[in-house]
Amino acid sequence: MANYVLKLGGNPVADPEYFDSTIGLIKHIIHEDSEAKIFLTTSALARGEDRTTKSLEAMYRDNSNNLEQITSIHIPLVGHYNLDFNTRSHFERELKGARTLDEFEASGERVAGNLANKILNSLGFSSEYIDPREIILTDSISRNAKIAYVNEKTLLDSQAQIVVVPGYQGKDLSSGNTKTLGRSGTDYTGAALAVAVDAKFYAILKELESIYTADPRLVSSARRVPHLKYSEAIEEAISGMAATHPRAIKTCEESDMLLLVGSASDLLQNATQITRERFVPSMPLVGITSRENYTVYSFEKEDKIYPYLDSLVAFSRQRISVDMINTVNGGMSISVDWRNLKREIDFSKTKLLSQAESALISIVGSLGDSHTFASHLIEQLKENQLPLPSQVYGAPSIPKGQTCLEFIDPEMHAKSGYTIELHKELLWEAKIDLKGIATTVGRIFFFVDPKFKYRKVLAVARQFGARINTYDGGSSLHSTNVTFAFNPKHRKEVVNFLHNSLF
Repeated sequence: MANYVLKLGGNPVADPEYFDSTIGLIKHIIHEDSEAKIFLTTSALARGEDRTTKSLEAMYRDNSNNLEQITSIHIPLVGHYNLDFNTRSHFERELKGARTLDEFEASGERVAGNLANKILNSLGFSSEYIDPREIILTDSISRNAKIAYVNEKTLLDSQAQIVVVPGYQGKDLSSGNTKTLGRSGTDYTGAALAVAVDAKFYAILKELESIYTADPRLVSSARRVPHLKYSEAIEEAISGMAATHPRAIKTCEESDMLLLVGSASDLLQNATQITRERFVPSMPLVGITSRENYTVYSFEKEDKIYPYLDSLVAFSRQRISVDMINTVNGGMSISVDWRNLKREIDFSKTKLLSQAESALISIVGSLGDSHTFASHLIEQLKENQLPLPSQVYGAPSIPKGQTCLEFIDPEMHAKSGYTIELHKELLWEAKIDLKGIATTVGRIFFFVDPKFKYRKVLAVARQFGARINTYDGGSSLHSTNVTFAFNPKHRKEVVNFLHNSLF
């Protein structure tokens, strides 16, 4: 007997045709292994931009009880299976007594889970619904909690062949309150369940048959990617690939869990397999990703690094994560998601040269020296009279007479104040004088005087949950990603050109 974990996303779970495909996959697994136990985790239903979670957030903020739009999303699925399922009543029951935004938003997944369980039982499967708060314990962070514990005994003791566990939530270890797991939290739920029950594989079911070398909506020539390493998938996820979430991949990596990403209709034939090593090493580059809604700020060169840090503090006070930083090539450039800005940033202690709305375009794979790689691509853009990037963020060359400390943390971009807090610890605990900063996806580089105490730096890295490497001055770093900032109106044109040039 083997265990399998399937995650069904918002658009697929709301689409009757796709749900039929999921039923077909479940039947196939059971046909191949009659004693198989399948754990299904569900997102809240969505239909295009019409999303249950988004509507629940609006209800919370407006203090309203308007469930009409939410219930309408569920009508096609309920009707397709001819169910006696009152969506409004389910939401009213789940929302009874809800006070926090976490409690409001998490109700969508629970209703979706109840609906999926009812469908499965109506089709003759042996299926049981388990409230995730009964088996998943988290820390106390609202809307971005981390899973601390999964009660696998409750899962494995179920007598049903299929166990439905809604995603995106758990119970706070200390308070007992409902906490949600952040963007794509259901991906994370599924990964934690798969590890807990020692699944044969964990499959994230999507509308597309696999991960592609670029977003097929932007690049018609995008190709399927049959295999990815965990590290490559994490970097792609951070830099804009919507297929899954870094926490989900990291959770799988920690236990060598086979992760499949693809469509339910042909999952076992065409899904992308994500493992520790890649089975197609001859494919050095794995993808181009892009993100919109960024502002790139550029500052005049300062004699010392500290005035720049004041600007980073200003962002952290608004709980805004700074995505990319570069102080190596004179001046400083940073990029942030402008949608998180609540008010203007005070740059009185630094000299702001410009700010521009930008799209960030990242290339992931084995690039070699990122400076050489980026320079070559920029020359190609020039030769073809295409727009040039305003900034480049990549693993830098290390100035002679300095040492580079490389901190690796896939979650650094999601944490407001990460760079500032890390620098404070290096300054006060490790007694390091900072010369410069640069970032790539999932990595931050500090340039320091070579006379530093490694043991204290290592202690700081462990405190932040980061891995650390050190490099001597004068050397170039092997890079696995590089990011360019472009005017958003050129995003599609540039992504297509780069994809056709590289793939």
